[in-house]
Amino acid sequence: MRIRKWAPLAAALLITTILTPAIPAAADEATFLSRFEGKWSGGGSMKPTARAPGVPLDCVASGNSGARTLSLGGKCSAVILSRGLSADLKYDPGTNRYTGVYITEGDPPAALNGTRAGDALVLAVKWPKPVNGDSDATMIIRNAGNGKFSFTVRDAVEPGGPIITTANFTLSK
Repeated sequence: MRIRKWAPLAAALLITTILTPAIPAAADEATFLSRFEGKWSGGGSMKPTARAPGVPLDCVASGNSGARTLSLGGKCSAVILSRGLSADLKYDPGTNRYTGVYITEGDPPAALNGTRAGDALVLAVKWPKPVNGDSDATMIIRNAGNGKFSFTVRDAVEPGGPIITTANFTLSK
């Protein structure tokens, strides 16, 4: 009889304990995403193809975030190349995953899917058509909260070949 009396309280306590960590995790994601807010500038390099040398580029970008969303967009340019880039991501606290799209000017959108590992978003890129012989790459967007963020794309030189960095940029506020 005594157990029945405490059962509802025990069940409520158990449910509260299970669900409570989800609230700080969602708040933690919103804080992380807010690091990308504002205007950014910097540079890096991009390889037009996996076997080509990197082309140095200067970049400007802006970031907007919500509690569960991140939108980064900008333009990188050099004397011979100018390209608009954007990434739009949405965080799902139920799966703890990010999904979205990556767009480079003149190309169809690529699908993004991944998770946060510390101060970095590690995202699988699924190109709608083969790039360097396949449709897969990895994007890492890192922001340690120090007024800088980096954006790196890694891809195989050819299907089954070595993985190399095909784009690498560091931007500051």
